[in-house]
Amino acid sequence: MPYQKIRSAIWHNPGRYALLAGAGVSQSSGVPLAGEIVTMIATEEFRLENFRPPYSREELDAWRAAQVPPIATYQDAIEHLGEHPEDHADFVRKLVAGTAPSKGHWCLADLVAFGWFQYIFTTNFDRLIEQALMQRGLDPCILMPNMTCRTHEADLPIVVKLHGDCKFSNIRNLKVQTRKLDNVVCVAFDKSLACRGLVVVGYGGNDDSVMRPLERVLRGTRNSAVGVYWLHVSSEEIHPRLRDLERSGNHDEHRFTFVRCESSDEFFADLWSHFLGRDNGTSGFASKSPPNLGPGPTAFFHPPSGEAPGPGGAP
Repeated sequence: MPYQKIRSAIWHNPGRYALLAGAGVSQSSGVPLAGEIVTMIATEEFRLENFRPPYSREELDAWRAAQVPPIATYQDAIEHLGEHPEDHADFVRKLVAGTAPSKGHWCLADLVAFGWFQYIFTTNFDRLIEQALMQRGLDPCILMPNMTCRTHEADLPIVVKLHGDCKFSNIRNLKVQTRKLDNVVCVAFDKSLACRGLVVVGYGGNDDSVMRPLERVLRGTRNSAVGVYWLHVSSEEIHPRLRDLERSGNHDEHRFTFVRCESSDEFFADLWSHFLGRDNGTSGFASKSPPNLGPGPTAFFHPPSGEAPGPGGAP
């Protein structure tokens, strides 16, 4: 079972793992991934320059490579949208317009409500995680760059938007903007790495702002509190930088584990079914009561018997 070890780790340490959610968490809601956005922008730029769409993917790729600088990454493509931050934010708003939380978001919201997770860090600009939490009756504390908030005093679920929120124009999606984290989100991320483990879902490891703190913790002599579980889609290649991170995390002791998955929805649904689903007589997890963590998220939501985790029904 691919999730057995990570499932047991979270079960025996409720609230001790923070979550890092990347673009893959929003994919099933209709938000395109970085590679799809690059193709989208490059196609429009090709059309503007050549007065026609590209005849083939090969023609588009050759045109992208010939640009100065080449349009190779998401950040390269975003720079073609204009120089003003509001132009970038408006483009992202159009991408996420009309999207709604997926089954995975609903399952995650229930897991947060019962105290399995409290801290959620995300590089996503959309508000799907927050929407799912609020529609479950929770009132999350939302942190973004250039905000002032003392997170250690909050008992609510805490969503940290590492690169900002598309509702505002100061999102961070250019190379120069994602080299390091800003102020309060940097402090929150560093403090969490010092006292909590981390579960990474739907994130490819392409941002210096996120990877450098992780590399610093796993390469340093001071161990992270629990360790890192990094979920990756079985059909996708693992970035070389992540392989280096794995070697660093397991140099002296085992602190980094890759976990194969089919999708983030599948992973969150698996946790939901084992932690919160009906006892089917074979799973010791499902029959155990939710953790009681005091004045935290568990006080806010108690689903009525038989309630499904989201519009799609029970996972």
